[in-house]
Amino acid sequence: MAEPNEFDDFRRRVAHEERRRRTLVTVLDARAPDPAEWLALEEQERIDLAQDYHHSAGIRLPNATAHATFHAIVETQIALADETPARRTAQRLMDEGLDRHEALHAIGSVLAEFIHDLINAPESDTDPNAPYFAALERLTAEDWRRSM
Repeated sequence: MAEPNEFDDFRRRVAHEERRRRTLVTVLDARAPDPAEWLALEEQERIDLAQDYHHSAGIRLPNATAHATFHAIVETQIALADETPARRTAQRLMDEGLDRHEALHAIGSVLAEFIHDLINAPESDTDPNAPYFAALERLTAEDWRRSM
C-alpha cells in the first residue's frame, strides 16, 4: 500500500471539514445529525458544534462549555442507537410535545443529576449506568415541563 501523500491528507481534511459543516447545519436546523458523521467527529469537535449552535442561535448561557458538553454527550448517546435508551427517550419526549432541543435538555438534566449522584456515591461494583438508564425510561415531557 502506498504511503499517504500531501494530496491524500488534504482530501481527508476537506472531507472532514465537509462532514463538520453538514453536521453543524443539521444541528442548527434542529434535526438529528447523521449518527455516523457525528460519531466520526472528535469529542472536542462535538462540543464545539454544540457551542457554535448556541452562539449562532443567540442563546446566552452562564457556562457555555459545560452546557455544550452535555449537549454533545446526549447527541453521542442518541447516535449510539440502542446502546443507550437516549434515542428512544428523545423520540418519546418529542412525541409527547417537546421539540428536539427541549428533549436534549430534558435528557441532559437527567444526565447531570446522574453524574452528580455518581460523583457523590460510595464506590460500588454494580453497573453505574443502570440508574441513569432507568431514569431516562421514566422521564416524561410533563416531568421536564414541571421542573422548569
